[in-house]
Amino acid sequence: MNLFKVSPSKLHVADSILRLQFLSYQVEAAIVGFPDLPPCEDNVTSIMESGETFIVAYIGTDLVGAISYKTEDHYIDIYRLMVHPEHFRKGIGQSLLRNVIGTYPSMPCYVYTGSENTPAINLYTSHGFHPTHEKEVTPGMFLTRLERPISEAN
Repeated sequence: MNLFKVSPSKLHVADSILRLQFLSYQVEAAIVGFPDLPPCEDNVTSIMESGETFIVAYIGTDLVGAISYKTEDHYIDIYRLMVHPEHFRKGIGQSLLRNVIGTYPSMPCYVYTGSENTPAINLYTSHGFHPTHEKEVTPGMFLTRLERPISEAN
């Protein structure tokens, strides 16, 4: 597996990311029982204009995973972490997450994920993230915020 930093402002890159995102987040939508997750409603333009940094994972010529984030006010805000469903449980999400954490070892990280998305919560907690609070974003749909403080990053 190879990881690359890519620019989502290029149409073909944004299109590839969007296709991967749709497949990955359809699984999360099924897990949390909420089909209208915001990532499932993205389009090529919203990816291109996101302002996020994207790290992608390839096996051969196949895009199998991606993570996006922004560095803001001395912290990392992770926006997306996606793995192609055919490549779940192969360490791709872990590699992408480790890449971002390793790039900014002295910065805390934050992420939101569906409160019912046990696989994602387990992934984040295995990398030193701790749930801080939960919020209801629409009736019946809850997100959990997890953070990885600086003390965990060193």
